This record gives sequence, structure tokens and C-alpha cells, in this order.
Amino acid sequence: MSVDEVERAILDRLAEGIHQRLGRVPPEEASRLDVEWVAATMLNAIPTRHPFDRLGPFYDTSGLSRWLGITRQALHQRVKAHQLLAPVTGDGQRVYPAWQFTPDGRALPGLAAVMRVLLPATDEWTAALWLTTPSERLRGETAVDVLRRTRGPEQLGPLLAAAREDAARWIE
Repeated sequence: MSVDEVERAILDRLAEGIHQRLGRVPPEEASRLDVEWVAATMLNAIPTRHPFDRLGPFYDTSGLSRWLGITRQALHQRVKAHQLLAPVTGDGQRVYPAWQFTPDGRALPGLAAVMRVLLPATDEWTAALWLTTPSERLRGETAVDVLRRTRGPEQLGPLLAAAREDAARWIE
């Protein structure tokens, strides 16, 4: 389905929904509707893309412990050693972005090296954003893209250089 066809289908469904609801509004009230306000309110209710969208989905501690077959303490040790990224939510829960794992549950090769550069200079949320944001220095790719392709430490040079440069700027 093309973008135009998707847009048309959405508009048709919206028009039908509005038509049904307007049928329940007394005519004198419907005639006083501020159409611009209604349209703006409807559009504001649609979720928009946000830079934080690319950080999830997440594992929680118990789910990740089960998947990896390790204890919570072993998981905590990996976080403490910067082998895994586990930002803390506002309510104090650790979350583990799924993108940092290979399909067999290992951390992406080179992730620990990058995190050892970033985490002394910033918090885990900022590090997660840095890892998932396309960078001109990485030819438009994200650090995660580079890590997924990495087969050895010698391939990490440009990525670690970019991490060191940004970490140094953050510390200033």
C-alpha cells in the first residue's frame, strides 16, 4: 500500500468516526464547534516519534535473568563492569535495551569497550541515546549498527574515537 493509499484509508476512517460522533451532538452545539481546535486536538492525540523511541524495547531484570540463565547478582555484576547497559527508570527499575544483545543473548561485540569510554562522562540514558543515534562520523550509521558488524577489536577504532571525542566534550 502506498503512502497516499494509507493516508486516504486513515482519513476515511477518521471521517466515518467523526460523522458517527457528530450525529450524537445536538445541531446547535455542532454549529458552534471550533473546527481548527477539534482538528488540532485530534492530531495532538496521535503519538509522535521521539528520540527515546529507538531505545526500546527493554528487558526487565527478572526477564533478562531468566533468558540469560544467570542470577540477578551476576546480571548486576555485568552492569557494574560496563558489559551491559541498564539505565534506571524514574521509579528506580533497571531496564536493559534489547538492541544490546545478539540473538543468542551475548552483548554486542565491542559494547563494553564503548561503554567504558562513555559512562565515566555521562549517564546511562545519554549513553543509550548516543549508541542509537545516527552519526555523520559513522557515515550516517548508529554505534549499534557498527557494533553489530564488528568482528574484532581492530574494527572499533573509528567508533571508539567518536566516543572519546564526545565523552571529552561532555566532561568539559
